[in-house]
Amino acid sequence: MFEEFVPIIKKLPKFVSHIYTLFIVTIGFVIFRADTLTLGLSYISRMFTGFDFSDTAMSYVAEPLTPFFITMFAAAIICCGPTRRLTQKVKSLETAEVLTKSGKIIQSSSFIFAVSLLMWCIVRLTGGSYNPFIYFRF
Repeated sequence: MFEEFVPIIKKLPKFVSHIYTLFIVTIGFVIFRADTLTLGLSYISRMFTGFDFSDTAMSYVAEPLTPFFITMFAAAIICCGPTRRLTQKVKSLETAEVLTKSGKIIQSSSFIFAVSLLMWCIVRLTGGSYNPFIYFRF
């Protein structure tokens, strides 16, 4: 909606518009997660002001930095990169009339990998702490 009133946002370079989108989505997540609008605005103000580097604050920052988190964060960054070549390769394999032996192996292994990731995510979610469905709050 804001983009309609400020047309220069549509003319920004792709990298800047990507950063802008991530910023707006993050602010939206904070507002959606907060119980009240006042609490949401308070969270947003603390995100950008009042940096605290005390031992207590730094322990909250370092607590979630487990090897699992660091590995998943690195994988997320790698997977968020451009995947044009991979997409083109998969499309060429799907449109080929007769798949080669290596093409069948790639398709089968990608399917098995996706299903195993799904199962692993389900196990991680069910084995973790209490994680209620978000819409039960409303």
